[in-house]
Amino acid sequence: MMPSNRAPTHPGEMLLEEFLKPLGMTQAEAARQMAVPLNRLNELITVVGSVLRQTPGDADTIIGYRVGMYN
Repeated sequence: MMPSNRAPTHPGEMLLEEFLKPLGMTQAEAARQMAVPLNRLNELITVVGSVLRQTPGDADTIIGYRVGMYN
């Protein structure tokens, strides 16, 4: 159920807080593993960029399971 008292969490914030930080992984390392440009990952994490169709598939590499929720 979606909380009604706040805006939904941005996927980039979720990626950073729930996966990269706990894994001790830098954005540069994550971008290399995801095979995406660092600036694209940084824009997503800093909530500047939008989630592109291929981004969830790219994130599967880091997270370890099929994301798919943004497809």
